[in-house]
Amino acid sequence: MGVVAASCAAPAGPTAAAPSPPPGDAAPAVAAPLERAYESETLGLALRYPAGWRIVEARACPETEAHRAAECLLEGEEAKVTLVEDSPAAPPGAEIPPWPGEFEAVRRANVEGLTAAARVDRLDPEDVVSRSDTEVAVDGDSAVLLRLFAYDHTAIEVHAVRGATAWRFGFAGENPNDPDAAGHEATYRAILGTVRLTNRR
Repeated sequence: MGVVAASCAAPAGPTAAAPSPPPGDAAPAVAAPLERAYESETLGLALRYPAGWRIVEARACPETEAHRAAECLLEGEEAKVTLVEDSPAAPPGAEIPPWPGEFEAVRRANVEGLTAAARVDRLDPEDVVSRSDTEVAVDGDSAVLLRLFAYDHTAIEVHAVRGATAWRFGFAGENPNDPDAAGHEATYRAILGTVRLTNRR
């Protein structure tokens, strides 16, 4: 079970390498302040996240019950947490309603001791738009970033390993349904940059 603590301290620890900004004159997206701390022994990590987001820790669910994927452990998942933004109020006259952000962290076994790149090669995920083995790091360790076609948006997965444990971090990338897609992606990457892998197995 995770521990959630509110704090105003600045995030500490390594940060994920940010990709080059897109060409153009648009102002860079600003990440939401990461004012709260979360740590989970079961998940084997600690991170920071914005106030106004809630923690959803997955549990084993009976197959006969219908639940959101964030609420249930899927096959092969040892632990999972989803950070969910509380739906903001729509600004007056907004054509598109606000789209809540979601950031997911999943822990799986890595019993063969594969690297992140080798695990992704073996998983062979479908609908890969692009892959980068150098764009991000997680807690100083190399990681693999995948951009995946997800029907109406681009999903981003970051795969990292340490010893006998593997993690997958997931969030939305380009998303025409989200009027603050750039701000959300900046926030997701900021969260990823605060991740500390506390599991040492």
